[in-house]
Amino acid sequence: MFKEKLLTMKNKILFFLGFLIIFIIFILDMLYLLGNHDNPFIISAMLYIFLVMYKKISSKATFFFVLFFLFFMGASYIYRGPFRTTERIGEWFYIFFLIGMIQYAYESFFLYKNKK
Repeated sequence: MFKEKLLTMKNKILFFLGFLIIFIIFILDMLYLLGNHDNPFIISAMLYIFLVMYKKISSKATFFFVLFFLFFMGASYIYRGPFRTTERIGEWFYIFFLIGMIQYAYESFFLYKNKK
């Protein structure tokens, strides 16, 4: 009983830490502290794909995450115009949108296959 609670607590902590790391990388990238390269996108995408596979996150949750980037990109465009920050948020949006589309295609294929 205690081991099961400890295991579920570890899973929740790992899940929270994964999203926290992605959020911290996003904030550091927006503050221009990580330079002008694609390493933050690659690291965050790989970590998110790991979280999707590990916790079985649905594509709906991924698209909710994408909506956050879309809203943030729109707000950045309203306040700053077509600036580097807006472009970087657009790149974050595009990466996670692609992950969501692949994830949705994977889910719909297997749901369709299992219904037959």
